[in-house]
Amino acid sequence: MRPDKIEKLIMDGDGHTLELKYDFPSSVEKTVSAFANTNGGYIVFGFNDEGKVVGLTQNQIDDFSKRAVSLCQAMSVSFELYPSNFDMKQILVLHIYKKEFHYSVRTSDGLIWLRQGAKNVLMPAKEDFKLQKVMRKQLKCFVAMSFREQEYPRLVDFYDAMKRAADRCAYRLKLWKNDEDPFNGNAVMHIHENIKKCDFMLADYTLNSSNVYYEEGFAAGMGKEIIQTCENTTDLAFDINHNNTYSYANAHQLEEQLVDSFNEICKRLLS
Repeated sequence: MRPDKIEKLIMDGDGHTLELKYDFPSSVEKTVSAFANTNGGYIVFGFNDEGKVVGLTQNQIDDFSKRAVSLCQAMSVSFELYPSNFDMKQILVLHIYKKEFHYSVRTSDGLIWLRQGAKNVLMPAKEDFKLQKVMRKQLKCFVAMSFREQEYPRLVDFYDAMKRAADRCAYRLKLWKNDEDPFNGNAVMHIHENIKKCDFMLADYTLNSSNVYYEEGFAAGMGKEIIQTCENTTDLAFDINHNNTYSYANAHQLEEQLVDSFNEICKRLLS
């Protein structure tokens, strides 16, 4: 920025893109996060609490410069740092650029700050959650379960619980089963294709349907990770009952178990 422009900003005082400091307090970290996550801005050292220039010694400029470089590099922000003069006194200007990538700039305690007027405000947790979901890669979970809803209507409730758990997952997760994906041709080949393109599979053994045994076997042969679930009245066959299985009495219990399971497997797959 040209000297006359930074001088104009300083004359206007603390604001949306400017914060005046004398020393180098821990709150500088919040301001760096806030400027980077909003529209960028300037932290100018050498001013007292009333916004009047008091200047810095050369030792202060050297010390603040080292600390500013270390902080900005640790936070992975783009910045420019340079000494300047204002009203015949030495000052130090730290220019924080607006973030270039989709990730948010966090402070060392993991929080995200935004700039509103002359203040740094904490991003609401729910907005942070939404933002992180948007930024993350979407994972895909294919569901193998009985199709006999007319015989056993509770299957509809169980699948709805699975969908709700996927929505509550901290990661972007698409969950679907074969009959809600329109196709032409061979149904078994279509199931194979769905299993091939999923990142992991959920096999629900309620009613002990043979199609679920077949689909899990196909997925296991491809090296896919599999979550097993079943209603607690289900008597599992010997060849799968040694696997960890989430047993549930109702849709709510299934949903709560799957939220944690989805978060764990998504975190592991993405890492």
